Amino acid sequence: MENTCCLTHLSPRTLSQKRWISNKIKADYILVSHAHFDHITDTAAIADQTGATVISNYEVISWLGKNGVKNTRPLNPGGTYSSDFGRAKCVNAIARFRV
Repeated sequence: MENTCCLTHLSPRTLSQKRWISNKIKADYILVSHAHFDHITDTAAIADQTGATVISNYEVISWLGKNGVKNTRPLNPGGTYSSDFGRAKCVNAIARFRV
């Protein structure tokens, strides 16, 4: 079975137009790395349109649940989710900047 995964990162201008959603995105799974607006803004709409399973951290999944998304898989740090697509693991991403 072939699955499609949508990694959300869309510009606010594109999101505000809403035209890109209609039949253009196909996804079985949506992976959301964190809750910045450019990663999460239209995740609920995409999940609703596609029926995709959303995989993310507990806080993102809780917010999506309050916005009507039912097909979700929360991950705690260090946790994994395995499915027919493979495996997703929740890890800490630490950015190191030098000034």
